[in-house]
Amino acid sequence: MSLQAITDHEFTFDNGKSKTHYIAAGPHNGPLIIFIHGWIAVAETRKEQLLALSALGFRVVAPDTCGYGGSTVTKRALLSHLDREQAVWIGHDWGCGLVWSLASHHPEKCVAVACMTVPYRTVEFGLDRFVSMVNRDIYPIDEYPNGPWDYQAYHAEQPQRSQQVLEADPENTIKLSYRAGDPAGYGKPFAWSSQMRKNGGWFGPADSAPHVDISTTLRKNSPDIFEKLVETYRKNSTFGPNAYYLNYDVNLKYEKEKAVNGGILEFPVLFIAAKFDGVCDTAVAPKLNGPMRKACKNLTETSIDAGHWVAIEKPREVNAAIVRWLVEEVKGYWPGYWTTPFVKN
Repeated sequence: MSLQAITDHEFTFDNGKSKTHYIAAGPHNGPLIIFIHGWIAVAETRKEQLLALSALGFRVVAPDTCGYGGSTVTKRALLSHLDREQAVWIGHDWGCGLVWSLASHHPEKCVAVACMTVPYRTVEFGLDRFVSMVNRDIYPIDEYPNGPWDYQAYHAEQPQRSQQVLEADPENTIKLSYRAGDPAGYGKPFAWSSQMRKNGGWFGPADSAPHVDISTTLRKNSPDIFEKLVETYRKNSTFGPNAYYLNYDVNLKYEKEKAVNGGILEFPVLFIAAKFDGVCDTAVAPKLNGPMRKACKNLTETSIDAGHWVAIEKPREVNAAIVRWLVEEVKGYWPGYWTTPFVKN
């Protein structure tokens, strides 16, 4: 299947003042899978998954979430626009926070959910929840009070400075952010994120990202995605994406007061860990998985030897994990067996 099989779409509302952009592939009447990207990304970062799953007969959709790419703030639901009642939802990074929250508040909209790198019942509960799960054998509290999540505290304390330096040189910021996992760093403190406040910011005292040798980045894997990321960085302010880190108190209240069934998920759940993810390394921070394992009644877990951008770095492995889970756990949702119970008349 060629890249031309992926099509661009958008829908508008509020008299054309607001819009949602998304890409899609596969037969319109196929069982629906929706991918939700994270900070800071765009729909195109899920192209490899759209191509693989649409070739199997699924209808696969990936939106630019609010404030990213071609999407503005939205009050109209994507699922309603697609004229469906349910979907399999798959998130990554902050997209996990969105998918987990959807699952706990609107389980009726979920056939099943899968997330990469960020376990359930973590990011929805804020920085304090993360800090309570730090592996102190690796991150002694006196030196690393927030563990690998010190960057989140920096976002909250210095939002304007954070935005300024990230936007100063979009190309180098993207190159620095989108790097493959480093096996040599496994089980060691991730200095870049864990001492950000101590070092003076994202790039220390510098006002912009330093030059990065392109051979160390994931651009060589996906140059078209890289160009799209740089374009959206230049087009859109990072204020909206960064604001995810400023909303923890509201998120926590929403989760505690509004989650259905105490947040227990009854449908199939897949979690894909990235072994060399310095920020969310569940292998060296085993407490991260604990709440998820208690709250998910049908949980499948797997780990891939990759960094945070696992779906770009190891797309075949990610695609294989998703397909195997769909076959084994999301029974009756496979193309050819799936009929129309989730399609509106």
